[in-house]
Amino acid sequence: MAKKPAPLLRLGASSGMRQPTLITALGISKNGKFAVTGDEQGVARVFDVSVGACVARVFDVSVGACVAQVELPKKRLRPGQRELLAATISNDGKTLCLQVQQDSQCFIGDVTKWDPFVVLPGFGPKTRVSPVGGPTAIIQGWLHLHEEQEEQFSHWEPQSHATDLDFAADGRLVVAFDRRKKKDHTKADGAVLRVFSKVGKTLRHVEVDDNFHGAGVGFLDDDTVLAVSARRVHRWSLKTNDVTSRALQTNDLVAVLAPLELIVTQRGLVSAKSGKLVLETANPDWAVSADGQVLLAADGSSVNRYDPKTLKLLSERSMSTPVHGVAFSGDSLWAADEASLLEFSGGALVKTLPLPEKTRPMTMAADASCVLCQTPKGSIVLDVSSGEPRGPVIERSHRIPALSRSGDQLSATEPKGLGVSVYDVKTGRQRHLFDPSASELTYGRAFSADGTRLASARWPGVIAVWDLKRGTCVTTFRAPVNGRPAWGLALTKKHLVMGADGTAKVWVMSLPRGELVKTLGGMTGKGVWEVVISPNEALVAARTPSSVGVWSLETGKKLHVFPLVAWSLAFSADSKRLAMGLSGELAIAEV
Repeated sequence: MAKKPAPLLRLGASSGMRQPTLITALGISKNGKFAVTGDEQGVARVFDVSVGACVARVFDVSVGACVAQVELPKKRLRPGQRELLAATISNDGKTLCLQVQQDSQCFIGDVTKWDPFVVLPGFGPKTRVSPVGGPTAIIQGWLHLHEEQEEQFSHWEPQSHATDLDFAADGRLVVAFDRRKKKDHTKADGAVLRVFSKVGKTLRHVEVDDNFHGAGVGFLDDDTVLAVSARRVHRWSLKTNDVTSRALQTNDLVAVLAPLELIVTQRGLVSAKSGKLVLETANPDWAVSADGQVLLAADGSSVNRYDPKTLKLLSERSMSTPVHGVAFSGDSLWAADEASLLEFSGGALVKTLPLPEKTRPMTMAADASCVLCQTPKGSIVLDVSSGEPRGPVIERSHRIPALSRSGDQLSATEPKGLGVSVYDVKTGRQRHLFDPSASELTYGRAFSADGTRLASARWPGVIAVWDLKRGTCVTTFRAPVNGRPAWGLALTKKHLVMGADGTAKVWVMSLPRGELVKTLGGMTGKGVWEVVISPNEALVAARTPSSVGVWSLETGKKLHVFPLVAWSLAFSADSKRLAMGLSGELAIAEV
C-alpha cells in the first residue's frame, strides 16, 4: 500500500492562482479569460482567471509525454532541458502552445485531448496567441498559425529577421518590428515596422530611426501600433501611416504591454508615455488581455492579478512573497516576508509588524526570538515581538550570514569573501575571525544548537568546525561535493549534514573525521539551499528550488518529498511539524 502524503495546512494566502512549483512562463488568452503557466519541470497549468482556480494540469514534459501517455514525437526531452520558456492559450481555453528549453521546441496541442498535434523545431523564445482562437508560434521570424475554426495549420515567413510579432485586436492583421540593414556599413542599423494580413501579404511598412537594441511591439487599438526598443518609443498610425517617436533608455527591456502603454523591464513597469518607472517589481513575466482589462504577473509560484489603471495588487494577501524566515514559538508560528513580521496562532493571523524601509529579512532564529535582516549598510537583528533592533548594524557582514538558535551570535564572511567572522549581536563586536589567510571563498555556515560550535564550508569543499568558546579549530576535512559550492549546512554533536549547488543530494558525515555516513536523495531541482535538523536530532529537512525533502537521520530513509517552492524551513520544538515559508503563504506538514 502506498504511503499517504503528509497533511499540509496552508496559512496566510488569499484566493489566487497558485501552484507548487516555480513559474517560468506566463500567458493569457486575448479575451483575458484563461491564463497558462509553465514551470521548470516542464508542466503547464491552465487557470480560469475569473475564479482564480486551476482547471487543468495540462502537459507533463518531464516524462516525455502528455498526461494521457501520448508520446512526444521523435525523442524524449533531456534532463535539465525541460523548463518551459513560453506558453500561450486560445480564447476558448482548448488549445495550447508551449515552448520548452530543449532546442526551443514548440508543442501545440488540444487541452481536452491531451495530444500535442504539432511539434515545431525552435530557434527563438517568442510565442504569441491569435485572438481568433488558435495559438501562434513565432520561430526565428516564421509565423506558425493554427486556424481552429478551419481545423488547419499553416505557416509563412513575413520577414526573416522579424524580432517581435503580434496580432491586432480583431485578429485580422499581424505587425512585425525588425532590423533593417544599412547599405552604408559606416552607419548603424535601422529598423522597420511592417503590417501583414494573416496570409502573409504585406499591406504597409515604414522605416524608423532606431539603433534597434532589443524590441517589443503590440497594438494599442485596431489602428495604432506601439513599438519599443532599448532606445526609442514609436507610435505608428495605420490610418495616416505617420510615426511619432521619442527617446527612451531601457537597456533592460523585457516585453511590451501594448494596450496599457507599459514596458516591462528588470526594474519594473515603465510608462511608454513618460519613460518613468511606475511600478517597482522584479517580476519579469507579465501578461495582459487584448482590451487591457486583465493584467497578470507571475510571482514565484503564484499568478497575481493587478488593477490595470492603478497597478495595485488585487486581493491583497496577508503576506508578500517570498517568506524568508519562519519559526515556531510555543503555539505560535512566526514568519518574515519582504515587508513585515507576522504571527499566526490557531491558523489565524494575530499580529503584524512592518519592517523598516530598505530592510530585507534573510533568516529567522530557530527559537523565533529574532530575525536577521539585510540593510544598505550591513546586517541587523530585529526582535520579533517588538520589531526593535537587538544591537547595532554590523557593517562588514554579508554573503550568506548565519544566526545562532537564540539569535545572540551572527556569522558572516568578510567583504572579500575570505575568512569567517563571528559577531556578538548585542554589541556588534567581532568575537572571532577564523581562517583570515584563506584564499578560497567561504559559502555555507551553521551554528550548533547550543551555540558553542560553528561549521563553515570553503570552496571547493573544505569543511571546518570551530570551537567558539576557545576560538580554535576542532576539525577540517574535505566533503564529497565535487568542486561545487556548499550552501546548506547543519551541525549536530555527531554529524555534519550538508547540501551543495547543482545537485539535489544531501550528505551526512560523521564528526570529527568527516567520513561519509549516508547520502540522502529523492528531491528534484538543482542546488540544496538550506538544511535543518529537528530539535531531537532525529530528522533532516532540506530544500531545493523546487522541492522539500524530509529523512530519518539515523536510517537515511526518505519520509516525505513536497513539490513546493520553499524559501525557509523550521521544525517545531517537539520535532513533529515542519513549517515551510512559500511564496506569500506558509505550509505546515505533520512529519
